[in-house]
Amino acid sequence: MSTTRHATARVLCVDAADRVLLMRWRDPVGGKLIWEPPGGGVEAGESLLVAARRELVEETGLDPGGVIDRWAPVQRDMWWNGLHYTGTEHYCAARFDREQPPLGQDGLQPDELASLDATAWVPWDEVRALADPVEPPQLLAVLAALLPDGPWAVGGHAAGAGAPDEGEGAPDRGEGAPDRGEGAPDRGEGAPDRGEGAPDAGAGAAVD
Repeated sequence: MSTTRHATARVLCVDAADRVLLMRWRDPVGGKLIWEPPGGGVEAGESLLVAARRELVEETGLDPGGVIDRWAPVQRDMWWNGLHYTGTEHYCAARFDREQPPLGQDGLQPDELASLDATAWVPWDEVRALADPVEPPQLLAVLAALLPDGPWAVGGHAAGAGAPDEGEGAPDRGEGAPDRGEGAPDRGEGAPDRGEGAPDAGAGAAVD
C-alpha cells in the first residue's frame, strides 16, 4: 500500500566538527527504530527554503539562517506505521559554526514527541556504523552532493557511501515551487516526517 502526501523538505545539519544531526524515531507498528534528518511537509504557499527553515526551528530549535538554498531530490521507499511509502523528498544542508549547538523540540506535537526516541550529533564517519537503520540509506552521498568540499566527499563521491547516479546534474540552486506528489508519511501519524512528497524543484540530480 502507498499513500500520497505533500511535498517534503529535509535538512542535513552539520556542526563545526563535521557532525551530522540525526533524529531517531520509533515506528508505532512493531517498534522499529530509524535515524533521519529533521524536516517535514511543505505547507500551501511555502517554498522549499521557507519550509525547511520552519521545520528546522520546530524540530530542533536551531538557527534557520544556517540553511543553504541548494537542493538534492532523493528517492524514498520505506514502510512506516503499517504503510508502504514511496516518492521523492528534497534535501538541503545547513552549516553551524559551533560544535553540537543545543537543541530543542518545542515545536513538536505531542504525537511526534511520543515517536521521537533520541536526537544526536553523529560524527559523519560513524553514520554508517549506527546500530539502527539510517534513512535515507544514501545519506552520505546526499551530503557529498550538497557539500562537496567536506571530508565525506572523495573524488566527488561520498566516502564509502555510494554516489549519485551517473549522468545526473548538480543539485538545484534556488527555492522553486514544489508540486504535490507521493512521499513519506506524516510524523503526526507516527511516521518519520510530518509532511511529505515529491516537489518538482527543477533540474537537480536525484540521489538514488
